[in-house]
Amino acid sequence: MKILINMCFLIMLSSCSFNSVQLDSLKKLITEDTNDGPKPNWTVEWIGINSNVFAINNRNYIYFADYDDKFIEFDGWQVTKINGFLPENRNIEIAINQNETIFYENRAQIYNANCESWEKSSSQENGIIKFSQYCNGYNPSQTYTNIIVINDLGLIIGLKYKIHPNYPQISIIMDDYNGHKF
Repeated sequence: MKILINMCFLIMLSSCSFNSVQLDSLKKLITEDTNDGPKPNWTVEWIGINSNVFAINNRNYIYFADYDDKFIEFDGWQVTKINGFLPENRNIEIAINQNETIFYENRAQIYNANCESWEKSSSQENGIIKFSQYCNGYNPSQTYTNIIVINDLGLIIGLKYKIHPNYPQISIIMDDYNGHKF
């Protein structure tokens, strides 16, 4: 309520024909959007578009989300849901059944792939460890590798996953490690 009264006061004063440095400074302080809250510290790179997102942890998942209803759900080994990234608000769900990865678009099955077990990289440069999972689509020319990158503290710092058969892989990178190629 106090801000509303101040805003009305400033509007009345600004309609007068004088100019004041103090008034201009006060107006700027009151009307400026000062959001000192958390800032996104991850970047999703996909089909030439970068989106800044937050990593939100809960018991079973990490959600990478922005303010525009885009999110990616990650269960620790697999990206399981994608919302807001595909054209026409199509949603993707990915299910694992033993070695089979099943892709659903708006709840209709669209693709299957057979994936090998996760392998830990033998080279650990700068304390970074990479886990890779090689997958074959039902078309032998459709192969891809999912990647999880972990820093020396055991924290996930990057992901690269196939989320749709007709699009390239999506990358999710912690901003502190942006520039590293996974």
